[in-house]
Amino acid sequence: MVSELFMEMANYRKFDTGLPMNMWVDQGKTYRNGGHCRRIKVQGNKQPRIQKGNFISLDLEDFKYHGLDNAKLKPWFDLKENDLKKASVFAKDNAFALKAISDEFISESDFLKIMIRYDHRDSEELQDQEKQVLAIMETHLDSNDYDMDMIKDLRKFICEEGGDVPQAKALLDKVKNLLLDLKNQEIRVTEDDLKKHGLKLKRKTPCDLDRRGK
Repeated sequence: MVSELFMEMANYRKFDTGLPMNMWVDQGKTYRNGGHCRRIKVQGNKQPRIQKGNFISLDLEDFKYHGLDNAKLKPWFDLKENDLKKASVFAKDNAFALKAISDEFISESDFLKIMIRYDHRDSEELQDQEKQVLAIMETHLDSNDYDMDMIKDLRKFICEEGGDVPQAKALLDKVKNLLLDLKNQEIRVTEDDLKKHGLKLKRKTPCDLDRRGK
């Protein structure tokens, strides 16, 4: 069970993040199956080797730990309160990017390029990371790296997480226009296919929608 879970998670070692412990980030939307918010997993000790079974979860919404009380009873747990605070700060600093990884909009390598390390925190970096994530998303969108379902999910993600950053609004408009173009293209293909058989696509009118709603 644990091994299957970690197959869908990206791991980052201490030397990647500047944290005193290794960590993992969900990159397969497993949080949806679990019925909880997006989370990262923090190794419960400072050992350099990855220990997949020895972890606690950190929520990316309220930045609270899950399973901490139980983990403290385990022989492998050796983190101090200050270590846990460092992981929380790292999660807050990188929250937008970590959520983007969870929903598969950016990759592990994308994140490494824009990660705000705990030991190299900079106020300018904190302000710029969301813009960098949005730029990466736009690049993937332009490169056709997303399928239709991912584009729809991207629209929802930007609406919920994008905030007031101008780049978020611009990307959202681009996504909406792309979805509209794809929908129109789908309609045209359907109409052309029907014409070959002497049929015609019946478009729904406002009256049709009213009747359906009754």
